[in-house]
Amino acid sequence: YGISTDNHFNVWTAAKLYPALALSEGYDLYQCDIGPVLLTQYGPGSPLFYLSSCFGSSPEISIWIACSLNTCSILTMMWFIFGNRNNSFQNTISIFIGFAFIFMMVAEKTTYSLFQIHHDLPVLVYLFIGSVFLLSKRTRKNFAYQALGYFFIWMAVWTKIVALPWLFLPIIHRLMYKDFYNHKTFSTTIYSLLGTGISCALIFSYFFGFSDIWFHLFESTNTYPWRDAKSLFGNNNELLVSNNFLSKIVVLLKISFFYFTDYWWVVISCLLIFLQNFSNKENPILSWLILIYFLSVPTCLAALSKFGGVDNSLVFAHVPAYAAIFLKITHIFKTLTLPNFLKFSIAMTIT
Repeated sequence: YGISTDNHFNVWTAAKLYPALALSEGYDLYQCDIGPVLLTQYGPGSPLFYLSSCFGSSPEISIWIACSLNTCSILTMMWFIFGNRNNSFQNTISIFIGFAFIFMMVAEKTTYSLFQIHHDLPVLVYLFIGSVFLLSKRTRKNFAYQALGYFFIWMAVWTKIVALPWLFLPIIHRLMYKDFYNHKTFSTTIYSLLGTGISCALIFSYFFGFSDIWFHLFESTNTYPWRDAKSLFGNNNELLVSNNFLSKIVVLLKISFFYFTDYWWVVISCLLIFLQNFSNKENPILSWLILIYFLSVPTCLAALSKFGGVDNSLVFAHVPAYAAIFLKITHIFKTLTLPNFLKFSIAMTIT
């Protein structure tokens, strides 16, 4: 409730919620013909996510609707990752760890934007919905499940371009679990990936115009300068570098070093979890979360390297990383030979 109330006084709330309200009135968000042109680097996925806020009869109610949508989305994702266990006691322990994960997201500056009216949460919600379909046991035999999974992954990309590496996520994950057992399965995956991607592009191009979307999402963002990274999150004394490929590679290497210096424990924890889980195929969800993390780190660091990149540039890497770490803690609880009341006390302490 406190975070939702704070959103009413956040100076960025209006800018993030405006596209949804404008879209509900039929405004072309990406038009470039009639001024003023409101430049945006974000796709139409976020306005569609917050579209229900248009039912508010006042700005305050619209903000409350958006905040409620955020809260329900976060709790639903937490439940699917940490809840829904067969063992009722283990489920209780896991839920407590899940709330500890949420509290961690609130406390961590790189993930706090999840609780704001922002473009970050819609990206993760689309990823979550796509993951539910793609990790379903029905996906192998049901083309519709696979197509829907890829559709929502594409929706994440059409919300923020940094989600682009996630398109490789199902392919890598299936290769890990040797799920491409024949040529037909592999070709079906490629067809569903390309088919849903082309469909999304055609739909959005029809409503907003391909050239207009291309200008807002690609041409304009390519002109954003990169900073000479002297620290992970930057400072006022940093200069801008030349806008060429070699300079950007140097900056990316420098900021990768600063990232490992600050978050070495996240990198090492995720690597150890991945290696242990890969060797015994303990839990596909753990591998899935770790893959999301490692696929996200390069694009997140690239976003942070750009002029104007701030803490939340790392949100798409850190949310799955922290989720994997806390989920691994719940698995450790299963192996502990301790009385249930002691396990419960430990879980309460962690939370």
